[in-house]
Amino acid sequence: LIEFIPEMNAMIAELNDVLAHQAAAFAALADDAKAAFIESKLSADNARLLASLPHYIVDMLLAERDSHGNLQVSLIPTEQLLIDMTRARVKELDAKVPFAAHSHFLGYEGRCGAPTLFDAAYTFNLGLTAGSLILDGRSGYMATITGLTSGGTPQAIPLAGLLNIERRHGQDEFVIEKALVKMDSPAMQFFVSRRDEWARQDLFASPGPRQFWGPTTHQQPITVALNSGSDSLMFKIG
Repeated sequence: LIEFIPEMNAMIAELNDVLAHQAAAFAALADDAKAAFIESKLSADNARLLASLPHYIVDMLLAERDSHGNLQVSLIPTEQLLIDMTRARVKELDAKVPFAAHSHFLGYEGRCGAPTLFDAAYTFNLGLTAGSLILDGRSGYMATITGLTSGGTPQAIPLAGLLNIERRHGQDEFVIEKALVKMDSPAMQFFVSRRDEWARQDLFASPGPRQFWGPTTHQQPITVALNSGSDSLMFKIG
């Protein structure tokens, strides 16, 4: 979440550059002097923003980057920041109103459910495609499968076409761009056109427990079907 706040995103970009170019001087400082040192190197707006943040956010913003030069956002307690900001706003509106909250952070564990039959079939075929590329001496490709409702069609996408220039370690480097939700995708447009009605009527779809046999076994994810233009929710791969 913190990366998608425009002001924070701009500050993090400048912060990464400063940390990369001032690495030796920064490392030599005592912990309690590091924030002030970085603030002195930032533009005025970004310095003010950094100074306004609680210490537990600043500490993680100044923490060591991963091997790719990325800020380790999963270590930043954004949920606690939201709680503190909400508490301050409630107090500002009415000091007599009590506010208490308890935060939870699940990280990647929050999206690591058991694989479906679609997951198993799709990744199995990805493995076969990748293995075929290796045996044929092809490198620099990403395996993918299309035609999910008609037997599956293996494809190899050149990695060069996926590269994007981003700032890492204080310099421009080629990386594969982070995949985000595309706001103009068919699945998103389908949702946008129906969300008000779904909210009014409290409509939702639940796939229920994982099924490995029965009528819903061969159903592909609805977003996959919409974005691929499938004429059926049922997949048929290899």
